[in-house]
Amino acid sequence: MKFNGNNPIFRCCLLVFVLTFAAFHAALENDFVNWDDPIFICENPRIQSLDWPHVSEMFTSLEVAAYTPLSQLSLAIDYALWGNNPAGFHFTAILLHGFNAILVFLIASRLNRQAGSSPDSNSSANGGAMLAALCFSLHPMRVESVAWACERRDVLSGFFGLACVLAYTRYASHQSSVISRQTSFPWFLSALFLFVCAVISKAIVVTLPVVLLLLDFHPFRRFSADGSFSWKRNFGEALVEKLPFLFISALAGAITLSACISSGLALDPQRVGWEPRLAQAVVANMSYLRKIFVPLTLNPLDKWYGSYDFSQGIAWEGLIVNGLITLFVLLFRRRFPSALVAWFSYLVIIAPFTGLAQSGLQFTADRYTYLASVPWCILLGGAFHRTRFAAANSRSPLWGQGAKHGIAAVAAAVLLWLGYRAHEQTRIWRDSETLWKHSLRLDPKNPIAWLNLGNAMSEKGAHDLAILAFKQAVGLSPANADAWYNLGSEMRKLERYEEAAAACQKALVCDPFCASAHHNLGWIYARQKNLTAALRHYGAAQKLAPSAATEYNIACCLRDKGDSAAAFSWFRAAAEHGFADAWIGLSELVAVQGDPVRARNILEDGVQSCRGGGRSRIQLALVEAILAQPGPSAKDLALARQMLVELERRLEGRSEKVRTLAARLRLRESSPAPVAKP
Repeated sequence: MKFNGNNPIFRCCLLVFVLTFAAFHAALENDFVNWDDPIFICENPRIQSLDWPHVSEMFTSLEVAAYTPLSQLSLAIDYALWGNNPAGFHFTAILLHGFNAILVFLIASRLNRQAGSSPDSNSSANGGAMLAALCFSLHPMRVESVAWACERRDVLSGFFGLACVLAYTRYASHQSSVISRQTSFPWFLSALFLFVCAVISKAIVVTLPVVLLLLDFHPFRRFSADGSFSWKRNFGEALVEKLPFLFISALAGAITLSACISSGLALDPQRVGWEPRLAQAVVANMSYLRKIFVPLTLNPLDKWYGSYDFSQGIAWEGLIVNGLITLFVLLFRRRFPSALVAWFSYLVIIAPFTGLAQSGLQFTADRYTYLASVPWCILLGGAFHRTRFAAANSRSPLWGQGAKHGIAAVAAAVLLWLGYRAHEQTRIWRDSETLWKHSLRLDPKNPIAWLNLGNAMSEKGAHDLAILAFKQAVGLSPANADAWYNLGSEMRKLERYEEAAAACQKALVCDPFCASAHHNLGWIYARQKNLTAALRHYGAAQKLAPSAATEYNIACCLRDKGDSAAAFSWFRAAAEHGFADAWIGLSELVAVQGDPVRARNILEDGVQSCRGGGRSRIQLALVEAILAQPGPSAKDLALARQMLVELERRLEGRSEKVRTLAARLRLRESSPAPVAKP
């Protein structure tokens, strides 16, 4: 296949990509959101450098209970190109999604030809493959994977997973002769390599080998000559060649499940019986089907409120719906083998995300349908092609060219509606406030959405609105320690210390190991000059979650209590652990003890040790120390001038303190040097 401007396949691929990009271009204006984006991108030191230690760490450790080194690497490349500019990350995600749409087009085209459809040059066949690709790419359920920056894992694993399927179709289509098998083996190796890349981008693709086995049944008919299922013909060979894929899947699945259970993100399967998990699975699957075919209300966080069982009517409803579809495709497997393959491929891909192994806070999530929806889209595209082909070749006065154009018009209208819905859904991810307000319109009783909305209001400085949101969260979920802690933090910012302390105490009742609540209480009691209580809570926080910030606060309390020796040790520990203000604390402590030379040396050491905003604060303290000297030398004044120029450039003239110190420096430089007494 030659990709040039005159090739109809190339023109179809280009059109699919352009329409996909147009539907999602609004994401370029979106900001990061406060739902995992800080953990994976904004505050993730692992992606902020492409040097070997960071890249090695990506491939040798888990990231939030998942092994996703390729996804981390792609984010690191984006960070190197764009910094923390969200538009760059969204641009890459849209590009990957556009490439995935092209891959779906190529897969649909090849599968339709293999199933006996018309050749590539047939416009109806290309139209069916385009419909499949656009139904996949323009569906509003794709928005969560594309517009949510940290879900790079979906589009990247989707890219490698779809490329794996495409390579496998090239391999499987040449299995009719020994010569063809020999020439097609590189395609098998390519498919295996792409599958490994997909798995280490996100383990969502672990069930893909079963899908490849279903494709062997239809349309490649590798089990029998007439396409009917037979255990006696070639099935063993097809299964054996999948063993490398299955081994990789089992390894990745075991690592992911074990990590999720140990981190608390997943329920231990041994603690939950099969009946509630099966009931939840059929209900979740029914919910996925409804949203795939009627995507009207898509909630970013479809909260999981507990397990289901078959004493509930909705569980039986889900079982009946799933059972009827399964019965239909099995009864009509000879007439509609594509429907059977599409249904079981969908079930295999979506199964891990229906509650069989509950993970996270969500009941269902749009992102889990990224690959699971592809079989439905290809089935729809094939039906569109066959129906239009039949209409075009019909001699019936009621079924002819008019019907052919009418079918095309309906398909165009559906795609236009899907594109519009995707565009509107993309705007929902504009920022954290917009996202969680939309979620709460759909589910006002979702405590996690209220908690995240409160965090968004806090980041904007709207502390009163944040408090209202956090109060809603604790009202809906009184045992949520994070909600109580955040409520206390906001009240602390407004200097409502008694209420803040009460909220933090309730956080500790919910979770006695909440180090943040202990730290907050330490800060409040230190502010109220209750240093004994402050030290008790700071000490508890340090035992639970050691940090340089807590070490610094302990040092401040000890200094205020008059225990200079102990304070010095804690300041030194915080400084060695990279806490910039600890260098300033050390210097002030030494200066009070009457050793200004050593105090200045400590600040100079801090300037050499720290970077970023912490270094700037130490430089300001050092300039102040120089200007406070009774008679600074010309060398000292030159050093102060150099640091102020550096600070002016780094802070772009935004610091009032820099301007004040610069004025003091000019005054000192213009004053005559003191004359030494004989």
